[in-house]
Amino acid sequence: SEDLRDAVQTVIHLTEQSPTWPLYLKKPDLALFALGEPWQERLPVNPFPNEYAEDDRELLFSRETLAFWEEHPLYQKVTRTDKTEIITGESGTGKTAMALALGEYLHDKDTLACYLPGLPEERDIQYALAQKMLTFICWHPTLLRRLGQDSRVLLVRVCANALGAPYVLAALDSVSVEDLSYVKEGQDREREIRSDIVRSQLRLFRDTVASLPTNHYDTFEVWSKALAHCAQALGFKLPIRVVIDASGEHLAEWINDILSRVSSWKMNGMIAKIFVSSNIENTVRFPINHSGWLVVSKLEWDAALLSQMLDHRFENIMTVQECRIKRPEIASDELWAQMIVQAKVNPRCFVRLWNRMLSLATIGILDETI
Repeated sequence: SEDLRDAVQTVIHLTEQSPTWPLYLKKPDLALFALGEPWQERLPVNPFPNEYAEDDRELLFSRETLAFWEEHPLYQKVTRTDKTEIITGESGTGKTAMALALGEYLHDKDTLACYLPGLPEERDIQYALAQKMLTFICWHPTLLRRLGQDSRVLLVRVCANALGAPYVLAALDSVSVEDLSYVKEGQDREREIRSDIVRSQLRLFRDTVASLPTNHYDTFEVWSKALAHCAQALGFKLPIRVVIDASGEHLAEWINDILSRVSSWKMNGMIAKIFVSSNIENTVRFPINHSGWLVVSKLEWDAALLSQMLDHRFENIMTVQECRIKRPEIASDELWAQMIVQAKVNPRCFVRLWNRMLSLATIGILDETI
């Protein structure tokens, strides 16, 4: 029939769903960081409210603020290096912020990555990567059309092995089809067709999960190879990036154990970026012939880099607040430089100093007398 021919042609020429990845955080409620008297009119919001990146995610990584500064030379180098890397740094230099950017919020849209704190084992890494893959599928169900039946079964195994079939089924069932931007962007009849395609792909994937044997589990090596294959089929580029913000009581033992394993990860399409404290350097036992696949770097700041980072953050947050105030109106260049020196060129120490000075400035201005 003519109607059916028109419907088929519409589907054939339908715009493919564009990956929106990684997922950004929502816009932060800047009212939570508002300053009281005497700062209300001079500085309506505090651009440096938190000492720790874990507490600062929405300010650093929301689409509206983008207050994270990407121009640090080490950050630029790490993003371009397809080798496993150990990044050391003193406390407060921004290791966690950089790790969150690389593994969670600001990696390239063609990169499958995950962020893990603490001392994760391979099972934890499986869980984190499978969760990321499942989240990607739930946001981009139409991209499942790129997969043949065998690849679809392999992808189901990747997710179900790590997360369990009930978890995968629950995630698929929770997808709100009408709220997907791909569906909302369609007009009239095309919106209905897009919605039908999304539902059909989710149903096919769900049926494959339900038919999978529940007692089949792969080794980490087999699993990671399967993940790499599925990631490429969905449009990701290799290698997959595992970012670990390592800390804990048995850090030395953990890092030596994990280094004995990650040398083989690259063959399976996976690399690690491991952030550790500087005091661990002398306890690391590097594997033989590690120079071909392992890089060791140090996260450091000088006064110029730290000043640029702080100014970038100040300006971006003031812009979101629709405030025209410039940083020199709050702290002159001379005072700014003096504060950076006093903080020993350490970002966390600067934030502590900044907030201490705000609490002492009784007239709403920072000056040398404080």
